[in-house]
Amino acid sequence: MYFTESMGMNVGTAIVPTFIPIDSVKYKFNNLTGSNRKAYFLTKWTDPAATTDFYRIMLHKGKPANNSETDADIRDRLFNGQPYAQVTRYRFNPNDTVTATLYHVDTLYFDFRQSIRDARNANGNPFSQPSSIHSTVRGGIGVFTVLVKDQKTLILK
Repeated sequence: MYFTESMGMNVGTAIVPTFIPIDSVKYKFNNLTGSNRKAYFLTKWTDPAATTDFYRIMLHKGKPANNSETDADIRDRLFNGQPYAQVTRYRFNPNDTVTATLYHVDTLYFDFRQSIRDARNANGNPFSQPSSIHSTVRGGIGVFTVLVKDQKTLILK
């Protein structure tokens, strides 16, 4: 896909990834009581074998518009063509509402997010390599992308 600003100065490029459904979401509480009772959360999906795929998984407590509890970028290098489960540590409380959002993203968006992370980590560190931002926008810095997502929500009882 190409999109051009009306003055013809900025052009964005994106690939539309296929839809990858979440197979299941589960949780399990530890054996503690009171305020120490916490649950981990597991999100499982099946990666297609024919392609190299990139994902962004986000977990939100409460409404998905709130800040995320988890925001991870994942490459399928170690699980290509197989089921994969992303598991948190014990951090959720009884009666929390947890929403898992799985984005199947293209390599351009994945590289952009990695470059942002690298630049942030290098900022202010005199011993690190400078890091440039990977951009998909000609005439600017940023990323133009298509987000394809699946979402599942559970109330932890």
